[in-house]
Parts: sequence; C-alpha cells; structure tokens
Amino acid sequence: METNGKRNLLTLWFFWFYFKVPREIIRGWFNYLRFTSYYFSMESLLKTFFYPWRGYLWKYPRGLGWGDVEVFISNLISRLIGAFMRTILMIIGMIAEVVVFFLGIIVFLTWLMIPLILILGILLAIIAIFYV
Repeated sequence: METNGKRNLLTLWFFWFYFKVPREIIRGWFNYLRFTSYYFSMESLLKTFFYPWRGYLWKYPRGLGWGDVEVFISNLISRLIGAFMRTILMIIGMIAEVVVFFLGIIVFLTWLMIPLILILGILLAIIAIFYV
C-alpha cells in the first residue's frame, strides 16, 4: 500500500476513521461523564448528606424549656429536608450519568457503522431503482 514512503489516501482515511476519530470520541465521552459528575457534585452531596438544607439552623435558647424541643425538632426537620433534597439531586445526577453513558455508546457505535450504513443505503437505492 505504501509507495515511496507516502501513504495511500485510502490508508490515511482508514487510519483516521477507525483509529484517530474513535480515540477522540472516547476522550470526549469521558469528558462528558466527568462533567456530569462534577455538575451534580455527587461527592459533595454524599459528604453533606445530613447537613441542614440551605444551612437553616436554629440556636438553642439559654436554659431548659419547651424551646429546646422546638429547636431540636426544627433542626431535625431541616436536616431531613436536606437529606431528601440531596437524595433527589443524586438520583437526577445518576440518571444523567446513565444517559450520557448510553449516548456515548450510541455515538461511538454509529460512527463505526457509518461506512456500512452508507454501503447498505447505496445498495438499497440501486435495488429500488431497478425494481420500481
């Protein structure tokens, strides 16, 4: 295929189509996966899972009394709301990760099948022309 140290155009295209571009598709795919993970900050959501939602905390009054129970319940509710909201965000983040993962697979496989799709399309067009 090589003549005088120069590559054939078909060889160059084959190398570009099946080696260079798939490598770039995979690199971009992992960048999208990393971005989705950082966008939803899963690690941060797990670390702060039981933190109060939006930092809403009530301070305990001086002395003992019914105010302590009220503050305790308010802080507990704030933490439960925080855990609930973080759970919802983590579920949305995981769904986004799965969607990006499968879209990456679809893009990668579609790229590899483009020549086959093109050849089949030409054959079907030829068949349609002669049999219509």
